[in-house]
Amino acid sequence: MELEESIRNPGYKDAGDGVPAADTSSSDTAVKLDLAADEYTQVKPYAGMPKEVLLLHSSKARYRVPREILFWLIVCCTLALVAVTITVIVMSPPCLRWWQISPVYQVYPRSFKDSDGDGVGDLKGIKEKLDHFLQMNIKAVWISPFYRSPMKDFGYDVEDFRDIDPLFGNMQDFEELLAEMHNKGVFLQRCGSGIIWFCVSLMTGCMYVVSPPGLKLIMDFIPNHTSDRHRWFNLSRTRDPHYKDYYVWTDCDPSSPKPNNWVCTCTAVSHSTG
Repeated sequence: MELEESIRNPGYKDAGDGVPAADTSSSDTAVKLDLAADEYTQVKPYAGMPKEVLLLHSSKARYRVPREILFWLIVCCTLALVAVTITVIVMSPPCLRWWQISPVYQVYPRSFKDSDGDGVGDLKGIKEKLDHFLQMNIKAVWISPFYRSPMKDFGYDVEDFRDIDPLFGNMQDFEELLAEMHNKGVFLQRCGSGIIWFCVSLMTGCMYVVSPPGLKLIMDFIPNHTSDRHRWFNLSRTRDPHYKDYYVWTDCDPSSPKPNNWVCTCTAVSHSTG
């Protein structure tokens, strides 16, 4: 508070004048405060001002309004940035497919696991070892050819792509293996936190595709290799109109031009044009 100029009390008399001294309980004071000023009159804030003075200044409109405008502007910009980021992630194509981020384990069935003791691995043996893949964090299993075959080229000389060679089992064994693989890993993957994937997507700008639960099965499909017992080969050899161009045919006459410069050293396997 600022002090006004002191006012002399007219009722005050010196003791030497023979007049009694002024009553000290009088309502008039030698110095009085300007109580009419209800607010602080300091024009500008100053260094080291007390908390009360600081709060008094901060509540003024010229300080309060810009502060509130800046606060709500930051809030709106933050919400807009989050909304744009989510929109870009949702609308953008996946950055990585499951086969690009998942470890794949190749199984050669003949030597993997023998379930019936005949000395040759089979589909049931693979099914018995599915937990082995989960322990290694494998997401997909690639199985070498197990189609019906005369086994002149260890299964790559396929006789029928739609049947299972008895050496490895039967179609029921394959269907059971496939169903068991899809059921494996359900609990482990469902325990993962989806918010982690979302946060990673926000940081990288990519939407990571989480593959469905369970192991994936990749079959080694080789349509450009068949056995001479395959139906396609026999129909093509008889010049069936639909299958005649499935394979490249040429005369065995040494003087005839060769169809290409490929060299084949596996006489038990026929090559198609696929």
